[in-house]
Amino acid sequence: SQDPDLILQLGIAVALDKPMYVVVPPGVALLLPENMKKVAKGILEADIGTREGKKQATAWIKEKVDEHP
Repeated sequence: SQDPDLILQLGIAVALDKPMYVVVPPGVALLLPENMKKVAKGILEADIGTREGKKQATAWIKEKVDEHP
């Protein structure tokens, strides 16, 4: 099911021209809707259920935030 809060937040981010970075489980990036792929500035596949995946996602997000202060 679609999360209405997430949909609203995505719409606001698009309307405000904010960069969007998406973290998805391994193998899911190919399943994202095409428009999400077009709008996202970056997509990372990481298993955030693991310590290594959390570290990877956190470092990637920090890097992206530093690029767009």
